[in-house]
Amino acid sequence: MTGTESPDYRQLLENLGDAFVATDLSGHIQRYNANYREMLGYSDDELAGLSCREITPGHWHALEDEIIQSQVLTRGYSNVYQKEYRRKDGTVFPVELRALLSRDEAGQPTGMWAIVRDISDRKRAERELNDALRFFRAVIASLQDGFSLIDPHGIHLDVNEALCRMTGFAREELIGTGPPHPYWPPECYEEIGRALRQTLERQPREFELTFMRKSGERFPVIVTPSALLDEAGEISAYPSTIKDISERKRVEAALHERTRELEHYFTHAEDLLLITDTDGCIRRLNPQWEKTLGYRLDELVAHHFLDLVHPDDVAATLEAAATLDATGSVYQFRNRCRHKDGSYRCFEWTGTARESELIIATARDVTARLQTEQALLQAAAVFENTRDGVAITDAEERIVNVNRAFTELTGYTKQDALGKTHRLLKSGRHGAKFYAAMWKALDKSGHWQGEIWNRRKSGELFPELLTINAIRDANGVRTGYVGIFSDISSLKADQARLERLAHHDPLTGLINRRLLLDRIEHALQGVERIGETGALLLIDLDHFKDVNDRLGHAAGDDLLQQVARRFTHRLRKSDTFARLGGDEFAVMLEPPMSAPIAAFIAQELLDALSGEIALRSGDVVDIGASIGVALFPEHGRSVADVMHHADVALYQAKREGRNVFRFFSEELTLQAREQGQMEQRLREALQSDRFALHYQPQLEVGSNRIIGVEALVRWLDPVDGLILPGQFLALSEKTRLIVPLGDWVLRTACRQVQAWAREGLPPMPLAVNLSGLQAARSDTASRILEILTETGLAPQLLELEIAEGTLNEDPSGECELFVRVRNLGIRLALDDFGTGCSSLSRLQRYPISTLKIDRRFIAGLPIDPAAVQITKSIIALAREFGFRTVAEGVETQAQLDFLARHGCDAWQGYLFSPPLPAEEFAERYRGNS
Repeated sequence: MTGTESPDYRQLLENLGDAFVATDLSGHIQRYNANYREMLGYSDDELAGLSCREITPGHWHALEDEIIQSQVLTRGYSNVYQKEYRRKDGTVFPVELRALLSRDEAGQPTGMWAIVRDISDRKRAERELNDALRFFRAVIASLQDGFSLIDPHGIHLDVNEALCRMTGFAREELIGTGPPHPYWPPECYEEIGRALRQTLERQPREFELTFMRKSGERFPVIVTPSALLDEAGEISAYPSTIKDISERKRVEAALHERTRELEHYFTHAEDLLLITDTDGCIRRLNPQWEKTLGYRLDELVAHHFLDLVHPDDVAATLEAAATLDATGSVYQFRNRCRHKDGSYRCFEWTGTARESELIIATARDVTARLQTEQALLQAAAVFENTRDGVAITDAEERIVNVNRAFTELTGYTKQDALGKTHRLLKSGRHGAKFYAAMWKALDKSGHWQGEIWNRRKSGELFPELLTINAIRDANGVRTGYVGIFSDISSLKADQARLERLAHHDPLTGLINRRLLLDRIEHALQGVERIGETGALLLIDLDHFKDVNDRLGHAAGDDLLQQVARRFTHRLRKSDTFARLGGDEFAVMLEPPMSAPIAAFIAQELLDALSGEIALRSGDVVDIGASIGVALFPEHGRSVADVMHHADVALYQAKREGRNVFRFFSEELTLQAREQGQMEQRLREALQSDRFALHYQPQLEVGSNRIIGVEALVRWLDPVDGLILPGQFLALSEKTRLIVPLGDWVLRTACRQVQAWAREGLPPMPLAVNLSGLQAARSDTASRILEILTETGLAPQLLELEIAEGTLNEDPSGECELFVRVRNLGIRLALDDFGTGCSSLSRLQRYPISTLKIDRRFIAGLPIDPAAVQITKSIIALAREFGFRTVAEGVETQAQLDFLARHGCDAWQGYLFSPPLPAEEFAERYRGNS
């Protein structure tokens, strides 16, 4: 080395194991030892004055300058750091050094010095170690099973990705964790800890443990640990493989369950299961053999199977065995096996296979089935050849079979019928109640028999006597139905002929006395039950005997037929018209009836005979009649009394000059005359415009704002003054005067609403009553449209009210009318709701928008429990159907409060206003607005 150091100091530097170098503050080399020179490969002359930057690769200059400035010059020394040197031959190698600052006696910096160590070997070892680690990690990363490396204290040093996927934990969540590990279930700490201790005690083996995924799910694993030893033979780490055996466990469980199921099947199977060796010696049987052949199982095991086979079937059984030897399986053959009682049962072998040295066979006792098949063949012959039609259905009523007679009777082929239901033959003559009763009987007893009308394929209707029986399986479950029917058209025709002969007059075709008496009896029972009135009219032709004697019996018969036709045209369809014999006729007027209406009809019959009658013979006759009228039950509660009293009235009519009618009571005769006079006054009032309309406001519940008006007719009679509708509407309905009166009311009300509009009043909905007679007429819709067109009233402002009690039992005609007016935009209201007997199904058929609650129910609110319940029910029903509700006849605040509480929409009544003349209503409407 160079320099002026003492010999001892130089000797010390030369003996250092590392290289030494000293520089001035600019980095030029001042002193060094031999190790430094040899490390770089320079001579002393070459090193003298050489700068350290010249032997340091350029990319290290900035870093080294930073270290000198921030560490050496600042605090006098640097941290140990690494850099590279370049030898004289140009090779670059790594070194490690620490730089220190040299100072003079005054403490001023004079240079720097450093101990430098060549770390090429260490770097090479580090690279080799890193290569080994990368290889090691690549190996464990490629493992399909999990891998962990833990130190002797149980701390995780490393894990592979498979273990992370297996447990759901990230690698960062596992490295550095120690017992207990995150994937140890708390309940398994003791078991896992024991396995870990055995591993730490150098007793490695394979452990089956339970681990836990991050989600909390437990899963089984096989852990195989091993030990890594250091140079001293001490354990430095424990590598372990972890295998998830969830799938294996699932397969094992499934296999166990399958084995258990097979054993359960073998023990409980309904089929006969048999295992023999290849010589036919029985090894095992299932318990079904005991039930089928009566032997205990131990009586059969170890015996030859052929000992059970019927001698005649041994050859076929041996042939099946030969097929088994040749092909390995036999799928179906039959033989007979002996029962313990000596009888034989027929077995059908449905599966036979050979497994190693065993033969496994499956059989079924088909003895009962073969017997049933024989019975079915016999039944099929009967089924196909019987003269009655037969149809068999499944549980869903779909036809699955029919016989030849079915095709002959209905015209439908088997292909036409299969898969169809009984609706294929439905005639449409029976309502829903008929079929409901039929199915109720079938559900209850499994049997129904009765007469029914069905339809052939040609469309022809025919009556049949039908018997239906439910078909049930062995468990009592209904599987279908069988229907057997015969065409009774001829029988019905014969019965009808006999019935007509027994109950009808052969000359006129009218019913006879016998049937009339039956109907009177039936009507009497009805009026007693419902509290209505009926009427009987006995009619005797005046001077008929003279015609008969003068013109002969043929002319008399012709006259009787023409009289019958004339009377028929004047009567209603509901009336019963009979010929009692000779020139005597009778008419029973069905309830509900009244004396005025009976009088009206009696006069209609008398009027029918006015004028001459031309006979086929060319003769012309003029004839009248006398009529006696009896009301029942007022004039009699028995058929005999009613007939007698009507006959007395007839006698009175004849006594009073003939061609008149008389009631059994003179008082009723007088009343009938008064009603007749009322009818005449009604006609005159219509012709003389003696009617007026009053208007009652309809108000919104809650706000009491007028939202509509109802037009109500009044009769302005010059004698009796103002007559209310209750005194004349019923008579106008019966006399059909309601039709022109209804037209007048509608036209007048529409004109008035239009007049109010011209006066500046806002448009308001108008409610007008429509009678039952108007609803039944086919021209009503066109008449309404004509009036609306004439008056200019918008259809949307009109609401037609029809009383519930006037609706027909058959609503088809009314429905057509209501649909037509609704399509015009007119709303429909059901008036006096709750007083009739409308069914929910009828409500659905009518296009109604409003229900009006009858005033009789409102009058009882809120005290009468029945009125309360009925009113609440009507409001709830309307809400369910989407109808609006209007309460009629509200007279107290308590009634209105009740309606508001329960959701009624609108009201009308004297609490706000009685019906008013048009001018007064207009003033009231302006004040309310």
